[in-house]
Amino acid sequence: MLELKEKQSLQNNEHLWQTNVHFEKGRMYGVATQSKADVDKFVEVLLGLKKFENIHILFDHKNLEEINKNDYRKKVGCSFREDTLIDNYSAVENVMLAMEISDIQEKHKQLFASALLQRYGIDEALGKTRVSKLEPTQRKIVEIVRVLAKDPDLIIVDNLLSEKGSPQIIQFLEELKKLAVMKNKCVILLDDNPKLDEYTDELWGLSNCRLHYIKTSQ
Repeated sequence: MLELKEKQSLQNNEHLWQTNVHFEKGRMYGVATQSKADVDKFVEVLLGLKKFENIHILFDHKNLEEINKNDYRKKVGCSFREDTLIDNYSAVENVMLAMEISDIQEKHKQLFASALLQRYGIDEALGKTRVSKLEPTQRKIVEIVRVLAKDPDLIIVDNLLSEKGSPQIIQFLEELKKLAVMKNKCVILLDDNPKLDEYTDELWGLSNCRLHYIKTSQ
């Protein structure tokens, strides 16, 4: 689905990858990193916001440079470390607004948004609550559900495990993994939690702008 190929003919001091990477649909990947700067650069590249001369990025076997960026970003959903929720809107309203912006063709947007939130642990009462009154873990889930509502093929989530040991987050991770398999999505989790490998199919490390393979889960 998403391939990062290094151009062997170029010598560049700013290498983001020291090896070729292939992120496939139906799998959940972990990228372990403690650097927010590295995360920002990694996400910028994957979203097509920044170009590196020493790599090719292929999406569904097509060079990202040759793809309409608006069409591409409709297929990519990203949840950043700092959420962008509107505090005086309810959880349901935040999800509905994202659907409007993304031009999602869903007749009953409110019912759809409420059902999606409930699937990931935000019950009907919390769904009607202003997000300013939600706990940090609940806000994070609403932020990611807002991404999922646009039904992207590639899902990038930053700092999901910040609430270490939260049962709600663990349940959410399990649901995300099911989504990857059942809906054939590619999910990439960026985090500094040492337990990241427990929830992902394959683990990579990102440090000093270098992405390196660590292991595949058994």
